[in-house]
Amino acid sequence: MAVYTDVSFEDLERLLEQYDIGEPLSFKGIAEGIENSNFYLQTDRGAFFLTLYEKRVAAEDLPYLQMHIDPEHWYPMATFERMGNAILATVTRGELFPVQLWGRYSAAQLRVANPMLLAPNDPPETLSRFRVMRETFFDFNALDVPLLHDDEAHIIVRYHMGPRAEEAAAYQTMGFFESLLELAGATDVRAAFHDKSWDGDARTLIGLRWRAPVSARADR
Repeated sequence: MAVYTDVSFEDLERLLEQYDIGEPLSFKGIAEGIENSNFYLQTDRGAFFLTLYEKRVAAEDLPYLQMHIDPEHWYPMATFERMGNAILATVTRGELFPVQLWGRYSAAQLRVANPMLLAPNDPPETLSRFRVMRETFFDFNALDVPLLHDDEAHIIVRYHMGPRAEEAAAYQTMGFFESLLELAGATDVRAAFHDKSWDGDARTLIGLRWRAPVSARADR
């Protein structure tokens, strides 16, 4: 974060008339950062961060940055791709491991939002439940689970984005399934790409292998 555009208190008051967050009391710039202007803002309703988007934001994407995102609402895939590419270039500096870690974190979030997704100590049943519930997560056929065994699964990834965004989304997906399996009790989870669409393959295929939970092995 940083400050590239000076904002007067009068400018701030006019800007905040568009938002229902209270009357401004004080604000100050945040020096760290590389691209946008950022401020710490205190109003009579609480503390907020104010970001002025300086560049790399398409005009048609601005409304989504100016509203509260509704987790139950569908948003344009083109906007998602552009923002994802900007985050990849600016925040992770092109590194994909942080994207994979975000995928791991998102599995815990999805578990909280959908408690029935997780079958404790039963990784195959958890993946089977995901296969059934996936239509509630996507409005197109983004993911498929064509192979599912007691200790192995294949995930086909089809987000239909450009190569760079598709690669990042595939790494996020890999992290998601690694974490989901661990939440279901799997150990020694291993994931690898067998096919990569961004390298010219006809599809992206993630191979997953794991050791069954101790309780499941004891029941055999």
